[in-house]
Amino acid sequence: MAWSHFRKREFQKAIEDFQRMVRSYPESPFVPSALLKMGDAYYNLKQYSSAVRSYSRVVKDYSKSKEAPEADFGILLSLFQEKKQDAIVAQVDDLVKRYPQHPLASQALMQLGTSSSNPNGGEGDEDIPGVDSALSSKWMDGGRPVSTGPSAEAGETMGGGD
Repeated sequence: MAWSHFRKREFQKAIEDFQRMVRSYPESPFVPSALLKMGDAYYNLKQYSSAVRSYSRVVKDYSKSKEAPEADFGILLSLFQEKKQDAIVAQVDDLVKRYPQHPLASQALMQLGTSSSNPNGGEGDEDIPGVDSALSSKWMDGGRPVSTGPSAEAGETMGGGD
């Protein structure tokens, strides 16, 4: 039922059902996916702190799951929405270290580069402190992101593939 609510964009109902599922079946192999979707639902409701908490459970408790890189990226996107600059740089660093070959590592670097040149989505021209040095010293090689695998397809970052 939770996935059905999610697809219908009934995010609050989806969250309630995912929470119930995680409580009732904590050993289920579907828990990482439920937590990821719960994070996505919170994100869609613009409840970014709650999204981060849900995504963080996936990263912490199910770090080897296929959902973990997506959850890590969800944390990053939530931090962007909250404009938490220091946390953004640290999150990109963590994501790239944990999943250097995952397509979302490349995407995280691109997000960081984009935010460095325009962190406010066109509302100003201030830089995120530390981003330029982080990009140049940690992840860049000759002005281009270090290859970390194939490019992620657009639209598959936030809970793609129910």
